[in-house]
Amino acid sequence: MMNKKYLMRGFAALALVAGFSSCVKDVDGTSQKEIDDRSKENAEMQLGISIPDGQTWDMASQVEANVTVNGDYGAKYTVSIYENNPFINNTAVVLGKAETVSGGTASTSFTCPDATKSVFVAIKDEKGYSYVKPAAVVDGKIETTFGGEAAAGARSMRAANRSAADDFVVNVRTMPNLSTYIDDAVAINDENNTTDPANTVHHYLIPEGTTWSKNIPLIQSGSGISVYVQGTLNINAEQRVNGGCVFIVGPKGKVNIANGQKLVTNANNEAGTVGSFYVYPGGEVKGDRLEFANGTGSYNYNGGTIDVTTINNNGGTLYNAGIIEADYMLGGAGLSIYENAGKVHIGEAPKGSSTANTRIHNNCWWECDGTQACRNIQQGAGAYIKASNLDMSSSQDGTSDVAYIWAKGNSLIAISGNVSLNGVDIVGPTSSDYAYIQFGKMTYVNHTGGTNSNYGVDKVTLGAIQNNVRISVDTPEVDNNVYTFTPYEKLINLLNGTFMYATEERDQEWGQWHTNTPGEQIGNGNAVLVAKGQVNDVKTESECSPGIDIVPPTPIYEELKVYTYAFEDQTVGTDYDMNDVVLKVSYKVKSTNAETGEVEYDKTKLVATLVAAGATYNIKVKIGNTYLFNEQEIHEALGVNPGVMVNTGNGKAQTATPVSSEITTPTGLADEDGNIDFTQLPVTIEVTSTGKNYSYPNTDPYPHAVMIPVDWRWPLERIIVTEAYPGTSNADKVTIDGVDYPVNSFDAWAATPAADRTPAMNGWYNNPNTGLTMTNTSAATNN
Repeated sequence: MMNKKYLMRGFAALALVAGFSSCVKDVDGTSQKEIDDRSKENAEMQLGISIPDGQTWDMASQVEANVTVNGDYGAKYTVSIYENNPFINNTAVVLGKAETVSGGTASTSFTCPDATKSVFVAIKDEKGYSYVKPAAVVDGKIETTFGGEAAAGARSMRAANRSAADDFVVNVRTMPNLSTYIDDAVAINDENNTTDPANTVHHYLIPEGTTWSKNIPLIQSGSGISVYVQGTLNINAEQRVNGGCVFIVGPKGKVNIANGQKLVTNANNEAGTVGSFYVYPGGEVKGDRLEFANGTGSYNYNGGTIDVTTINNNGGTLYNAGIIEADYMLGGAGLSIYENAGKVHIGEAPKGSSTANTRIHNNCWWECDGTQACRNIQQGAGAYIKASNLDMSSSQDGTSDVAYIWAKGNSLIAISGNVSLNGVDIVGPTSSDYAYIQFGKMTYVNHTGGTNSNYGVDKVTLGAIQNNVRISVDTPEVDNNVYTFTPYEKLINLLNGTFMYATEERDQEWGQWHTNTPGEQIGNGNAVLVAKGQVNDVKTESECSPGIDIVPPTPIYEELKVYTYAFEDQTVGTDYDMNDVVLKVSYKVKSTNAETGEVEYDKTKLVATLVAAGATYNIKVKIGNTYLFNEQEIHEALGVNPGVMVNTGNGKAQTATPVSSEITTPTGLADEDGNIDFTQLPVTIEVTSTGKNYSYPNTDPYPHAVMIPVDWRWPLERIIVTEAYPGTSNADKVTIDGVDYPVNSFDAWAATPAADRTPAMNGWYNNPNTGLTMTNTSAATNN
């Protein structure tokens, strides 16, 4: 059990310190060891924890990024490392930048929060288009590649291993030879339209220029019977076509199905009976309901026009080389395959009535005004699918078929609304061309690890969105709950391989993906995020695709990474509200492109901004040997009287506009490319009132000077940092010295030996009590 003295916090602990130290400021005339011992004991009482021996206060480290780009031959690329997904609100925090040419590797280093397990890597081409994917931070490095090995004259990014999208074939079928049923067909009449055994007619003809409006009973009950329609057939009562019989609509034939009636090629629902249905180019079937089935290895064929209220492919294959228009599309209880080489336009194909069993094998144009439910999609080269919503959330036939989207190069799937995916693999080609997918709002995403039995794909390593796929997704509102993945985040998690979007608090939900540290299993494939509408290779109108307007590049409004340095102005008697001096530092912004949002920055210059001064002592601040704010004392720099607390709120402080200084980067801090390690930035506060100096980096066993690797919200006056950052109530708990703390609290971070801290602990600063903290904006308004 923790010693009770460490459960005191704030004023109670401060009063106790005053009792044994005679005052609440650091004392002179004592040894450094005594000061350290008393300062550590004060920190433990104020924070209410035991500080482990040898504790360090680092929250960041220097990371090296190497990004190889195999793109368009001879092209130049700008590589950016972003802390966040740049397509959410089109804003991104820049960690590092570099440039390269196709076939080269861009290298940079940057100061990365230890809480960060993954970043977003973006490449921007010479036209201004960005391609983005997540990459893991592993052992202080980021290694990722856009495209496979470079090849001389390569047109575009290439992948390495073949995939299902390379090898599958959307069948190209032809109208079978039907001469057996046509050449000796006999015109139907009242005498031969009978089931009398004496009837010798097997192949009926409705001649051109004639109309037949009665049922044909023999084709409904017989075997080996055919009907060839060259004139007009009006179906005024349900017409069935028995197994082994054939129904043919000729080049000039017309079939009209009355309201409430249907043409069905599965007579009397007898098990194992299958009919055959063929429409020649020029033939028409219109009206209410068309329903058919086929056995394994056979298919129905439409080369003409089908325009009905409901079409139901109740098992088997329907091949369309013509036009299909339907208000509703249904699928069968078993495998139901629609093969399309023409145009399909339907109103709705929602989940229900076995529609979720539908397999869409599309080689041309497929459009759904409402919801398209299906089990899987095979998309041929240059093919086009459009729908308002896509529902691939379940199968109703109980088969073990893998749910998937396999898409060849230059194909496009455009979903404007809701998308629901359950165990769906999305696989593009490994050729130089890309498959394009535009999704709207992700409403449901579920996936497990393991191997795709259909193609031997290790999804934990390669992910469930693989190879040359460029995908855009409507971004959600910012999710503040780090314990529940949004469907959008789950989709991003499937790019190329395992990816942890945030901290490992979410591992429990997606624990099956993680065999080691979350993020370490991330793949390095070619699937990338692009901006909405960025389908710049699919642009030419054809019979299988509409003309796609080329959208201009989407701007990504960049912000530079900010690092916060927070100080207490004494150690033996301090209150640990960490606001006596709050300094924010970043590289100097040289310019921001108003059109592209791109930031150009100068790594030889730093900008330091004083945002808060909770100290009543007189203090000067310097970086290296350079004093900030024209060597002014901090209160003078902020334009207030000495001893006044500034921008620390709680009714105890004045407000003032933060003040900045620009300085040259201290010598020896930058690497050969000018990148600075902000964990080593020498920041010192000189407390002239007491003659004491306190510096960062801080090697003391108490956290009186820290660098927080974010644009930090600092605690209000007299609000101890543990109260300002208590962690979240739904976080997992960690037990330290018999006390349970939220894993993402300041307490858990400070009381855990540095070597044992988890990314969640290292990210304690992401979970403020907003009512007890201040921001740059609230500093000037006291809100």
